[in-house]
Amino acid sequence: MTKRSEVLQLQCEHAEEQVTSLRKLLIEQNSDRKSLSETIQLYEKKIADLNKQVQDEHVCRRQAEEEIRSLKKLLNEENESQVDSLIHVTL
Repeated sequence: MTKRSEVLQLQCEHAEEQVTSLRKLLIEQNSDRKSLSETIQLYEKKIADLNKQVQDEHVCRRQAEEEIRSLKKLLNEENESQVDSLIHVTL
């Protein structure tokens, strides 16, 4: 084998090693991307679920506040009615 052939052979072997390394790297990157994509989807779903939960809690809180206002109004009206009755009985 001539010197030039040996150099070309070594270059060819080196190039094949680089191609093999690059293929392995690409496979790892694709796996990482897939894993990252799945993780992102999982977190997006979790965020959507939490947003829905927060909205539901706001609705529930507003309903509870309205119920409290309504009960306070009813209690005030009842108290006023009782005071009026006492005043009427006293007179």
